[in-house]
Amino acid sequence: MREAGIRVLLHCVSQIAVRYKKVITPLICFFSDFYFRIFVQVKSSPKESLEVVNGVSVVPSCINCQYYHLQKLQGHIDTPIDKCPVCKSALKMLGPIWNGDIDKLEFVDQLLTELKSFNFKTNEKIFGLLMGIKDELEAKVPPLGVYTHIMISEIKSNSPNLKTIMSGLQSLGYVSVQSAVEEKCLKTTAPIPVVYDMLKHLKKTKFPELAYVPKKLQETSYNYQILVSEVKLAKEPNYKEYKPKHAKVPKYFPNPEANWGPKARAKEKRAQPEGKEEEETTLKKHKDST
Repeated sequence: MREAGIRVLLHCVSQIAVRYKKVITPLICFFSDFYFRIFVQVKSSPKESLEVVNGVSVVPSCINCQYYHLQKLQGHIDTPIDKCPVCKSALKMLGPIWNGDIDKLEFVDQLLTELKSFNFKTNEKIFGLLMGIKDELEAKVPPLGVYTHIMISEIKSNSPNLKTIMSGLQSLGYVSVQSAVEEKCLKTTAPIPVVYDMLKHLKKTKFPELAYVPKKLQETSYNYQILVSEVKLAKEPNYKEYKPKHAKVPKYFPNPEANWGPKARAKEKRAQPEGKEEEETTLKKHKDST
């Protein structure tokens, strides 16, 4: 997950700053052209540098399904759990990560204002990125997210529209938004077991022909544990079409050309001394003739 990588990087930068009794404030962080881009404000504050640990978490996450939760290193510590509550698999520990905001709303608004006075070729792309970050900040969703297409595959269902999933979560009283750094990642205030239960309910409602447990699944498999678990929802979800903010603003753009990405390093051509180049050419012609 890209956001997890950004948060690990921010934690690393924060730890370096603490050595010099400084603290950082992320202004804007995103992923572009295969690299993480982070912009932070650095401030000298010996007192605040002692409190940096309050903004650090580790992430116990399932080795099979999409379940995870954030566990702070200091303050109120949740009761540790040994197994995933969704599929009963083991948990692995990720992190530590930065658990605070990775963007600052005031700074993003300032960038949107300043962008109007420029005429870059990438204006539309920059505007879409900033609007995606702003929507995520205003939604006030917790860090990280889930990949619903993987969750749907795990419950052996057809893939519904992402807006349908978001409308179902909204009808249950939860907020959801697409991640600004990854198109396929959904961030939501809903607990992950609730997301799985809603998807199983959606499968039964929209695709009743698939509402069964495949015989090929072994009872010890994590998919089987997800499918046989009871659906516990507070009320019946409503899957009416979800209308996100700024729906007409494109936020995700394809690569500018085929095979886009870092190229091989250019090879340096060393200047040959006079006479040696002619000698090498003669030897090459001799080898070719033999």
